[in-house]
Amino acid sequence: MRSTHWLIVTILLALAAATTIGLPGCAKYYYSEGQDYLAAKKYDSAIESFSKAVEEDPEEPLYQQALADAKNQAATYYLTQAGSSLAGHRLATATSQANRALSLRPGDAQATALLAQINDQRGQAEAKRTEARSLTSGGQFDAALAKMREAMAIDAELPGGQSDANAIVAAAVNFHLAAARTAVAAAQWDQAETSARNALTYDRNNVEANQVLTQVTKGREADRLVGMAQAAIASGRLEDALNALTQADQLNPGQPRIAALLQTTKQSVCDQYLTEGDQLATAGKAADALAAYNKSKQLLPGYGEVDARMDKVRKAVAATYKQAATNAFWKQQWMAALVDNLLANGYAAGTVGDWVVRDCVVKLNERVRFNAGLVAGTRRNDPACADSAARIEQLCLDQIAQVRPDAAAILSPRDMKQLLASKGLLAANMVGPAFEINAPKLAELGLVGSVEVTRVIVNTASQDTLEKVQYQEGVQKVDNPDYAKALAARDAAATQVNTLQAQLTSLQQQRATLQKQPQSSARDKAISQLNSQINTTTSRLNSAKTTLNAKQQALNNTPAKVDQAIDKEYTYPAHIVTRTAQVTLTLKLMDPAGGRMFVNSVINGDAQATDRQVDADAKHHVPGDPLTLPDEKQMRLLATAQACTFVLKAMEDALYARAGSYLLSARAAEQAGRNDQAVEDYGNFLFARPFTDAETESAFQSLDRLTAYDRGIVTLRDLLTAAAPVLRPINVLQMTIEQRDDGLWVQQIPGLSTPNNFVFPAQLLTVTGVPTRTPASIAHVLSRSNPGDAVVVEVMDKDGKPAAVRMTVLVHGGN
Repeated sequence: MRSTHWLIVTILLALAAATTIGLPGCAKYYYSEGQDYLAAKKYDSAIESFSKAVEEDPEEPLYQQALADAKNQAATYYLTQAGSSLAGHRLATATSQANRALSLRPGDAQATALLAQINDQRGQAEAKRTEARSLTSGGQFDAALAKMREAMAIDAELPGGQSDANAIVAAAVNFHLAAARTAVAAAQWDQAETSARNALTYDRNNVEANQVLTQVTKGREADRLVGMAQAAIASGRLEDALNALTQADQLNPGQPRIAALLQTTKQSVCDQYLTEGDQLATAGKAADALAAYNKSKQLLPGYGEVDARMDKVRKAVAATYKQAATNAFWKQQWMAALVDNLLANGYAAGTVGDWVVRDCVVKLNERVRFNAGLVAGTRRNDPACADSAARIEQLCLDQIAQVRPDAAAILSPRDMKQLLASKGLLAANMVGPAFEINAPKLAELGLVGSVEVTRVIVNTASQDTLEKVQYQEGVQKVDNPDYAKALAARDAAATQVNTLQAQLTSLQQQRATLQKQPQSSARDKAISQLNSQINTTTSRLNSAKTTLNAKQQALNNTPAKVDQAIDKEYTYPAHIVTRTAQVTLTLKLMDPAGGRMFVNSVINGDAQATDRQVDADAKHHVPGDPLTLPDEKQMRLLATAQACTFVLKAMEDALYARAGSYLLSARAAEQAGRNDQAVEDYGNFLFARPFTDAETESAFQSLDRLTAYDRGIVTLRDLLTAAAPVLRPINVLQMTIEQRDDGLWVQQIPGLSTPNNFVFPAQLLTVTGVPTRTPASIAHVLSRSNPGDAVVVEVMDKDGKPAAVRMTVLVHGGN
């Protein structure tokens, strides 16, 4: 034990001695490093290395001499650089370099002289800067900028030199721009142009200077126009002068001289318009007088009491229309009276009382009012037919009440039967064998509908069938697949823990082996790396153990076996019952007064209902399903409602189609030159068919053409629609439809959500009454329509009979 202890102490003492003895070796290293830097002319680095060598061995003269030589060479180098910087007018850089040389070689005469020369030049530069500032204050911008550039030529690194030069430029630009603004305000265009161009010599992209040049061009053009205007005024051409001055004012707005001359010229022109208006009014040319007054009002509102003059003429015109309206009223020309009254109020509000206008509207409504009714009956002594007829009567009357125009008065079935009886007619014989209407007997009726139920059939068919059901007979224990998954997850977690534990043990063994080796930097570095790996592996191992515990808990909570239902198939009997109904009727719609037959056709209505009956079987989990079919009466009602689909639409169309007789009469009267009668018939048509479509729009255009009034002052359409319920927008469903191989598909309905797969098969469509069996025929029919046209699309059933889907769509893009 004593021998070993002595050996360790000896080794430690030897190491300490070696460290002490190595110090002079460091000084040599720094000396050698300094020589390398000096050879590479890296003087500052060489001085630093030689200084360290002297610090390590201050007694060595070799090191001291090397340091002195390095400083001397460095001083010479910086003096040379300072001279070059001075020659390049970089005074701040030259000063720094000369001071560095002087610090290395204190008292150096060349460095001292060089610094004096630098300070002298810096003083010269500052003097020129001061002179430039003084010149700027005196407005001598060119000279100031030249002096500033001289200062920067002497000292290229003059602090703030470029900022001072920029300030001189800015001052020059602002000075010339101010002069330009003053010249523009005084309309001194030559001076303004000169000042703007002077500003551009300092800042060639100056926005305001370029704007001044643009204003100069406009100002000169404005002056030219003023000269033209003055010449026109002298020759009495006031309107030409006004046009020229208006243009001049737009080019040079706010110029007092132009504004004053423009105002004077406007007044002179207005005086001409007012004089012209007075002369036209005296001559009884009211519309021309109002046009002349209106020109004056647009030019100078309120000048020359123009409103009072216009009001006087308007009242005179209104009085003329009021008198015409009175004459027409006594002649019972209600539409002419309405239009003239409306025009009277259009020229001068309040000329005609509202009650007068309302009276004309009432008279027009009374004139186009007609009776409408429907009678349903049967030739068969069949209660079922009678029941369907009563139902059709009720449904149709309900529909007429909803869609009828204001002109239609609805008669109840009882009133209709009484009226027919008074004429010796029945619903069945309103139309003769040759389909001739008994007009003399029914002249007071505007629309008559007859529905005759000819057949009602209800059939019931049934069949027996077998159906299958799955039911649960019991349960059995089976392996739980979730348990197998949990077990596999637990085992994987355990494997991960074992793997990490083995890695940790191996790392710890490696570290123990290294710790037994002699101390060295390589050994310590290896141990440090192992410690880092051990820490990482330990953290991963702890995490893996946590995961293992969670997986084990999940496995403990998962049963190894679960119950599974034992399902079996069971066949049971079912009873299917189908009930069908068909109602056949004859529909006749006619206008007895006009002798027009709208519809004379046979309509079928079909209905079908199917249900199944199953006895309950609790053992096999079969629920009972009782038979819940509609009875025969309900089936008849369903078939009747289906048949009424076409009847209802036909009634609606007939109610409005009756107004067509007025349109035909109006066109004939207009063609014959009987304009008074044409106006009345066009009015009848608009009141009988009040919504806007192609025909009513055409009727209004004709009425507007036949009515003489000044369209620039009043608008007949606005007056008419405000006073009477006519020209209302039609309620048309707007759709975007796409043609595909299998038919028309609805793509978009504004404001509504489009059902998915909403398709109308091509073979089951009629478009505008034309059957379309193929997509090509659809395209052909729609190609005849223009964008915006209303097209009736009706879906037919498989037998080609009308179904319940019938709509009006607007054509988009012509297809």
